[in-house]
Amino acid sequence: MPAIFKTQTLALGLMAAMGGASSLAAQSSYEFSFGALSDDFLGRSETYGITAFDGAYFSGRHVFGDLRLSYTLGDAFENDAVDAGLVFFDVSYALGDGNWRIGAGQSERHWGPSRYTSLILSRNAPAFPAAYIVKEEATQSDLPVLRWIGPWYGEFLIGTTEDAGQPEDALFVGMRLGLEPTPGLEVEFIRAIQYGGDGQPSGFGAFTDAVFGNTNEGAAAGANQVAGLSLSYDFNPDQNGVRLYGQALGEDEAGGLPSCWFFMAGVEARTRILGAKSTLTLEHVDTTVNTTENGFCGPGTAYGNTTYSYRNEGVVLGAAIGSESRSTQLRGTHEMPNWTLDWSLGHFAINDANLPGHSLSTTRETGTVASIGASFDFAGGTVQGIIAHQDFDLDTADQDSGTRVGVSYSRSF
Repeated sequence: MPAIFKTQTLALGLMAAMGGASSLAAQSSYEFSFGALSDDFLGRSETYGITAFDGAYFSGRHVFGDLRLSYTLGDAFENDAVDAGLVFFDVSYALGDGNWRIGAGQSERHWGPSRYTSLILSRNAPAFPAAYIVKEEATQSDLPVLRWIGPWYGEFLIGTTEDAGQPEDALFVGMRLGLEPTPGLEVEFIRAIQYGGDGQPSGFGAFTDAVFGNTNEGAAAGANQVAGLSLSYDFNPDQNGVRLYGQALGEDEAGGLPSCWFFMAGVEARTRILGAKSTLTLEHVDTTVNTTENGFCGPGTAYGNTTYSYRNEGVVLGAAIGSESRSTQLRGTHEMPNWTLDWSLGHFAINDANLPGHSLSTTRETGTVASIGASFDFAGGTVQGIIAHQDFDLDTADQDSGTRVGVSYSRSF
């Protein structure tokens, strides 16, 4: 991995640059968590996070004025994709009015309107090391020519992912711009680029070609990029109501615009059921891509590239179902006075084209995944339990059909 993208090097360099901030009194918080799961199941990390129900971890968060440091150290019991010695490490510094931050480290990212799934970046894969600049909260610009776009937020990052299916030290660029032009409506423009690594051009020319879309020839001809759009409209943002959302991502480029599209759409209802504050979500994800009349795109296009794999440590960075797959899920969350219930029921078609190099299975598999979980306060912390049943095998992901049980305990101090 290039030295400038080593998480520890980036973090230490940024901390040194901030100098006097360390002399301020720190505001600190800590959390210990422990969890065990009898067997993994499809979508577990995408919904709950890569470390959920699997391993023992110690997390810390420290604020020194404008400097913020967070880390999670621990060991995963079953998931080989999670580093045992260092899971997450992030340090950042506030700029201007504090809404902008510049930082470096490994942080989970979820780019999209769904609570659970994102086609471009989700919690499905382990976080990768990156340097970034982010506008955290949506605020309106003071410039008169930009006031019409409403509140906005965004992020730019450059990091590196590791996977057996791509050049070592491959670089990853992510860009996100979110706009709220009218109350209830949110629009996001999203893009990710993979380029560089051993045996591939990685200089400034390759970087500019990749960023400006010159990837069909020249220094960045081998680059992989995806780009698209997210939309969300909430009919009653401040109360119980309905929210519609969708996301579309193009895997390739044609005429400077994304092509070879795949999609996600959902509807979310917030209501009360038997007095419990409840959220019900129906969501459909489709990463199958048809062949065009000119012979472009086709099966396996989503998350596919001859040089790069859209994975980190073997796990897809986007939707948990991977390429050439479909899922339809109904989910619910119910907040009781002293505990919370969550459940899901989904039908899946994985690797619809029988692609041997699919991230989850070497053959087409169909079936259902059902889960029910609960969390409640206990002994000064939070206990969370889950029972899930998956009625199909995923040989590449090493997930067998059957019922699995998980439990975790976390405590903050």
